[in-house]
Amino acid sequence: MTQFRHKAATQRAQVFHIDEYPICRFGLSQLLTKEPDLALCGSAIELAPTLDEFKVTTPDLVVIEISTNRGRGLDWIKQINVTHPAITILVYSIEDERYYAMRALRAGAMGYVSKEEPLEVLMTAIRTVLDNRIFLSDHIKDRVLTRHVGRAEPVSGIDRLTDRELQVFTLTGHGRNTREISSSLNLSPKTVETYYDRIKKKLALPSYHAVVTYSVRWIEGSN
Repeated sequence: MTQFRHKAATQRAQVFHIDEYPICRFGLSQLLTKEPDLALCGSAIELAPTLDEFKVTTPDLVVIEISTNRGRGLDWIKQINVTHPAITILVYSIEDERYYAMRALRAGAMGYVSKEEPLEVLMTAIRTVLDNRIFLSDHIKDRVLTRHVGRAEPVSGIDRLTDRELQVFTLTGHGRNTREISSSLNLSPKTVETYYDRIKKKLALPSYHAVVTYSVRWIEGSN
């Protein structure tokens, strides 16, 4: 059995799961009951009431869906890192790894697993990050290495978006309007409109309606 950096070899590493879908939370809880070195210490649909709960549940690892609560997962990763820096974070998400994996790592996560991967990959990822090692798919690792040696593929317009711009763009693709996005991200409608202007320029789109159309097609193509 791997001796995780947080626990002695005889103890089970404590995992906390944040995901708004009950079936996903139930599924992970069932998986962990079969593992002798892992245990679920809690689950939640969002972060806000959970931060104080961490003081009681003392998780070693938080597994988080970054699209939870209308796409605020990246913000939550940063917040957990500030308030509970000893907790390891693993993203387990429906969002496209190509666009979100490196953003998640920059926010403070130790790994990223797509929900399209077999469950065995998730369990491997959990143990990898608990052992203080980064976990990414081979495809994303190849992209990182390629960029590191200076042979990067051309940067797409989506890759040029900041984390906040990508949040706005993704929520737009999921059918959210300006008012709903401003409420979800705690931004003023005017600020959201400013992000739309930036997105238009970076994606070379002529109008707000073109942004909406492109975002919907992008979401459909990513799923």
